Amino acid sequence: MKKHRIRDFFPPGYNYELEIGAFTILLFLFFAHGLSGFNLAIDNLRLWYEIEGPAIKVHDINVYTAGELRLFVTCVEFAVLLAIFKYRYFKTKTKSIYLMKRLPDRKELHVRCLAGSVVGIVAAVLIAALLLVVFRSTYLNLPKRFPGISMPEYRGINIWRTLL
Repeated sequence: MKKHRIRDFFPPGYNYELEIGAFTILLFLFFAHGLSGFNLAIDNLRLWYEIEGPAIKVHDINVYTAGELRLFVTCVEFAVLLAIFKYRYFKTKTKSIYLMKRLPDRKELHVRCLAGSVVGIVAAVLIAALLLVVFRSTYLNLPKRFPGISMPEYRGINIWRTLL
């Protein structure tokens, strides 16, 4: 069995370290933005609780999570643009597009152009799922942190509102 190196999933001569670094930074920013925005909303709730006391009424979870996964869309767009760039890189920079199409393994071109983007999108989906779990668990534990508050009936997270 052939042992694959990471560079085997990128075009020849392509600076894959730069792409991996940029995507890692983008994923970190996505995670930090999601957590910081939600934590800011919960911190405002804590201040409101200290001023008003236990008589406060908590909003639905979708009020606190609105737009927190906005950078998820940016991660997916970045991955799609990188895939398009790698196809153009094969065509213009390496000029090996015709060689890649003549290889016995016809999917080699697509593997080299799409693998990094697919891994990036999967990582973004996993981070988004982790953030949604954190949002939900924090929201459902609010009555323990703030005794006596009035919580609305939990209806779940509206994904579209969270993304946009």
